[in-house]
Amino acid sequence: MNDGEQRSVFVVHASACPKNNLKAALRTEAGSVLLMAVVLLAVVSIGAAAALRLYHITFRESTRAVKTEVARQLAEAGIENAVACLRIDPNYSGEDNTPLGGGRFSVAVTRQGRGYRLAATGEVVHEGRVLRAVSREAQLELAASGAVRRFTLEE
Repeated sequence: MNDGEQRSVFVVHASACPKNNLKAALRTEAGSVLLMAVVLLAVVSIGAAAALRLYHITFRESTRAVKTEVARQLAEAGIENAVACLRIDPNYSGEDNTPLGGGRFSVAVTRQGRGYRLAATGEVVHEGRVLRAVSREAQLELAASGAVRRFTLEE
């Protein structure tokens, strides 16, 4: 070596070797990918659970609405039946638990002046258990011939 020349010494550490860096980088990247996959799976699972819960609530509410409508129709069928019976027999007083379709109706008839007050209850029944019940009332006035003079279904 000359006096004016300086010699540079580079020390290469083993971690600077491309082969070792690649392994470390891949190990770190694989851990990151696994973590992202777990987080993504958790987010998708929470979303699926929320969607199923919403479906369940919507299904339950629509089923309740259908049962309410069927019970209302049963009560109105009871009122229509009472009107038909009163046209034939003015002394008809009603009936209890008359089966119809997937339910039953009951009707009570009371005289009011020249007319009648009809109170009916429709029930949706499954295996002997009442699932939904709706009551309706009506006012009825008949002519001497049995024809309906006035009919008012109350809300």
